[in-house]
Amino acid sequence: MIVCQAKVFGGGPYVNNAIHLPILESVYESWQEYQPTGVSYAEFLDASDG
Repeated sequence: MIVCQAKVFGGGPYVNNAIHLPILESVYESWQEYQPTGVSYAEFLDASDG
């Protein structure tokens, strides 16, 4: 299981929409320092499609 947590207070559309929207590969790659170690985009996408 992969858990991504936004650095925001509260919730609302910022967090709720993020739960339902896919993360593009270009965005995932731009977050290199925050990516789970050893998890490719394909693995991330597969795990987040649950």
